[in-house]
Amino acid sequence: MDAMKGTDATDATDATGPVDAGHPGEAAEGARPADVGAGVDVGAGGGAGWVTAVGRAEAVEEGNAVGEKDAVPADGMGARGVGEQGGGAAAPGPVGDDGEPGGAEARAREAGGRVGAGGRAARTRAAPAGTGRGGTTAARSADEEELRSLAHRLREEAGGSPEFTRLMSARDPDELAAVLTRNGKPLWAREIAAFRLGLAGDRRAFEALVLLLNHRDPERCVSAAYALTRLGDPRTPRAAAALATNELRVAYALLPVRLLTDLRAPESVPALVTVLERRLTAGDPHWRVGVACAEGLGALGDSRARPVLEAACAHPRLSAAAVAALRRLPPRTASPA
Repeated sequence: MDAMKGTDATDATDATGPVDAGHPGEAAEGARPADVGAGVDVGAGGGAGWVTAVGRAEAVEEGNAVGEKDAVPADGMGARGVGEQGGGAAAPGPVGDDGEPGGAEARAREAGGRVGAGGRAARTRAAPAGTGRGGTTAARSADEEELRSLAHRLREEAGGSPEFTRLMSARDPDELAAVLTRNGKPLWAREIAAFRLGLAGDRRAFEALVLLLNHRDPERCVSAAYALTRLGDPRTPRAAAALATNELRVAYALLPVRLLTDLRAPESVPALVTVLERRLTAGDPHWRVGVACAEGLGALGDSRARPVLEAACAHPRLSAAAVAALRRLPPRTASPA
């Protein structure tokens, strides 16, 4: 959904992984089920919300709609609209060469830890408890903070369009969902609609948010990861695993990796192990993704991660994170005599 006319090429995704941003309509080969890890079937059970045809990327490239037709309607909006006020993280500059300082991974890490103009750190970790349809008071407060940040980031991109204010204050979920299914809508409008629907627990946002999670702009990925966590759609772990393990898009895997950690789903450990194993190659430029995997495996505390973490200890750029992660795993159990 992110390749409108006049914007960057799309990072649309099908069941085998994202389409190469430089060649819309050509399927990537990196995220087949075997790559995700044992027990993870990327293609099964994806439903209408998961992109199922590479040809849809070409429709997105022309500014046509990509939306979920058979959606579960929301009971209401999960956060109040935000008008022209608000602070938050500033939009990043252009992404540089993958794996290098200033490249996609560095930008994603910066987006995940930056304190924006409004004084809040951009979130890459799990949303507060109470996903979807309002949730707890803390969750609603966090949602409003994220929405203010989104408004701050997209206002300039919207160029003073009256639609910006209308979408930020819309109360009708059907009005927002219509933005995702209409042709020719700009990326900023689709992002606002998808984000607000995600906060409300409306599964019509799922497909759009997954596409944004693999966008070349890390700020969009941060917002999409937050909204996906709040959405609580059962398809999210499989989608995040497919994106994280797509080796042709590894430079954009940092936020999917972190989302897998937050979700603590059955797909999380196998996917993180798979990605970390690939980062053990000497001279691999995507070591930041490997560090995120090691940190995530430590947070998940699953003993299945021990072999790959022990192997990562020999890698100069991964060793610190791997050693720290190993300390968080359960102690080894004695083998029976």
